[in-house]
Amino acid sequence: MLRSALFSGNARLERCAVDHAHHVVQGNQGDFVSKIQEALVMLDGAVITGDEIPTQTYGSSTAQAVLDYKTTRNIVNPTYQTAPDNIVGIMTINRMDTEMVTLEAAMPEMIRRTRLAAFQRTFAAFMRVVGIGPPPPPGRIDPNAENRRLARNLAIQIFNNPNPDMDDIGSGLGDMRNRLVNPAIDRGHFPDPRVGSRSAFVVGNRVPIFLCPRFFSDGDEQRIRTWVHESAHLMGIGDPNGEAYYLRFNSANEDPQILVGTPASRNRADQADTWAKYVNAVTNQPADA
Repeated sequence: MLRSALFSGNARLERCAVDHAHHVVQGNQGDFVSKIQEALVMLDGAVITGDEIPTQTYGSSTAQAVLDYKTTRNIVNPTYQTAPDNIVGIMTINRMDTEMVTLEAAMPEMIRRTRLAAFQRTFAAFMRVVGIGPPPPPGRIDPNAENRRLARNLAIQIFNNPNPDMDDIGSGLGDMRNRLVNPAIDRGHFPDPRVGSRSAFVVGNRVPIFLCPRFFSDGDEQRIRTWVHESAHLMGIGDPNGEAYYLRFNSANEDPQILVGTPASRNRADQADTWAKYVNAVTNQPADA
């Protein structure tokens, strides 16, 4: 019996785990293929292209991801093979299942740790923008005033606004901070078209935050950014028709490099990723190369 929550109880995969006649191969289609694709994304960060995810099809990119998975782990049956293939058979599905059990056990702490870090980072950004901090010793420069000055300069750059409303930005960051205290969370699964290549999403700028397969293959830094991004949606930033993303987080005055859909507004302040980028910059996180 398969033990992971992802695979357990799926009749096709249960048969695959014990019977060579039920290998999963290129051209197969069904919910069992979706589960394999989801595991490949979570365990290896695989990129599944075309319409293979929405149609639950074991196409060429899924086959390549399986081959990469098996090659990395040297999954070979020495009785008849000298090199890995792109078939999910007994050895492969059981190895995936074992790794998924380990990953699933780590998920609650992974979620808790990165959500807390996102809350702390957003809280720190809020404090710098509004100038809250310990008073300076007598005769010393007030670091809170300097923080406010730097925060305003960064807002000019990142929001591309020569006269940003810092009270409004501070209020927004305070709202984002509050949204990260204990948000309702759900999971997004393939083949839901809303999942796509996202790490997370919300519907109608309301909880729950749906965590997608890619969230679990991301590193902690990207997970923290994802939480901050989604908290911006929860305070009303975003457009259901599309949004924009930055390829890198830095302090530069540059437009988002990726558009998904057709957002009604190209104003940077209307994009959740701009707020996530600003939080990183104002809290002195290392800039992406």
